[in-house]
Amino acid sequence: LAVLSAAGFAAAWRSEALRPRLDRLRLSLPVAGGVQISYVTAQLFRTVATILGGGTPLLESMRIAAGSQGNLFLRQRLLEAVERLEEGAMLSEALEEAEVFPRLAVRMVAAGESGGALEQILTDVADFYDDELETRLGLLTSTVEPILMLIMGLIIGFIVVAMYLPIFQLAGTAF
Repeated sequence: LAVLSAAGFAAAWRSEALRPRLDRLRLSLPVAGGVQISYVTAQLFRTVATILGGGTPLLESMRIAAGSQGNLFLRQRLLEAVERLEEGAMLSEALEEAEVFPRLAVRMVAAGESGGALEQILTDVADFYDDELETRLGLLTSTVEPILMLIMGLIIGFIVVAMYLPIFQLAGTAF
């Protein structure tokens, strides 16, 4: 059953039709989803800021950044945001309609657009979410460590009992 489940999951992962749904599910997981959203937000905004800094227009920068995303659900949402930009929408509006990025990030982008410092704001948002990512990962590891210690203790206890139980049974039958 486990092998069939793993094979089914691997086939679904390779499927172009199911992978965006699986990627969306990954973004909505309780703890790991928040970590992934922070990572993707920092990565995307830093990529767009870097490309903008090189003199590339915003539309092309967003297309390139969308193409660099490994999450197919997010890539689809970003390409929809690019379409909204082509229609004349502001970047913050397009990102808000994507319904993927945190509201704080979208509001900061809106402030950067209205102030004319979009590239700097995108870099600042990326730095902020990099810091948040480090904090979340630190919290996650500090939460997982005691659980792993407990599991290791149970496994070692099981091994010790499995080794000594036959000795105690043998000693009990000898008398």
